[in-house]
Amino acid sequence: YLLRKEHEKKIRKAEKDIELCEKQIEILEHEIAQMQSGLATGAAELSNPEFYKLLQTKQSELEKTLSEWERLHSELDALEKEKLELS
Repeated sequence: YLLRKEHEKKIRKAEKDIELCEKQIEILEHEIAQMQSGLATGAAELSNPEFYKLLQTKQSELEKTLSEWERLHSELDALEKEKLELS
C-alpha cells in the first residue's frame, strides 16, 4: 500500500513538472514568435546586438525546456508502467 502511494506521488509530481514545462514552452514560443515578427517587419532594432543575443538565448532556453519535457514524459511513461506492475 505504501509503495503504491509513494509511486502515485511520483507520478503526480512528474505530471505537474510536465505541465510547468508546457507552460514555459508556450511562453517562450510566443516571445520568440514576437521577436521574429519584429525582425520580419523591421520593427526590431536590427543594429542592436543585444536583440540577437536575447533571441538566441530564448531559442536555447526553448531547446532545453523541450528536452526536459521529453525527459519528463519518458519518466512518466516508466512510472505508469511500473504502476501497472505494482497493481
